[in-house]
Amino acid sequence: MDLKIHKLESFGTLDGPGLRGVIFLSGCHKSCRYCHNADSWSLSGGEVWSEDALYDWIMRNKSYYLINGGITFSGGEPLLQAKALIGLCHRLKKEGFHIAIDTASVTMNQDVEDLLKIIDLIILDIKHVNPVTFLWLTGEMMEITINFLEILINRKLDYWIRQVIVEGVNDTIEELKILEKKTYSRYRRRIELIPHHNMGRHKWPIDSIETRLDADETSEQTMDRLNQALLFFSKKDNTNETIKRPMEI
Repeated sequence: MDLKIHKLESFGTLDGPGLRGVIFLSGCHKSCRYCHNADSWSLSGGEVWSEDALYDWIMRNKSYYLINGGITFSGGEPLLQAKALIGLCHRLKKEGFHIAIDTASVTMNQDVEDLLKIIDLIILDIKHVNPVTFLWLTGEMMEITINFLEILINRKLDYWIRQVIVEGVNDTIEELKILEKKTYSRYRRRIELIPHHNMGRHKWPIDSIETRLDADETSEQTMDRLNQALLFFSKKDNTNETIKRPMEI
């Protein structure tokens, strides 16, 4: 099946363990107010790639990706194209690839269920821990994300938790403590905090600018404070690793 591709990154180090090929798929059902890649929202945008063409692109760097790395499907929201990913991921698993999906969650359907049977790691972006603020930020109910996380845990699937930190929105230690507690299980491998930046403001569609959150970029002091608190919380168990995430374009 064909896939709609927003962009490709041959050697990524920020989207899963090791050196990875990162494939950003087009289309997203959310409209997050601080989105760094708003130009990836449209399913009608992007470039059409056949499964064979994308497989060949990946295989060119197979020797690099198989050294503690792999392939990550990001977006946009990659699970909107779950049906088209199933065949490709089966082929990649036969070649020994570690496969990760970077997602903000979707309502479960059979295609997503079948894809999860193949995937090694889910990187789950949880926008906020307060249901009201979550709805305001994303236009979607938080219950969908929490239900998705419960499915991952029931499937015993390894996952990372990500959250973009925005000054004045989700930058308190109390909110971080709730995030750590809500997402804990023996299958959680990492919590990753990402500083909000404004380098993607120019990517926003003109008809959506009025909903954009024009917040200040998150300071190093805020990130250091939260990462130190997270390190303290995570010492309660030995299943979680915390990392400090740099800004990205």
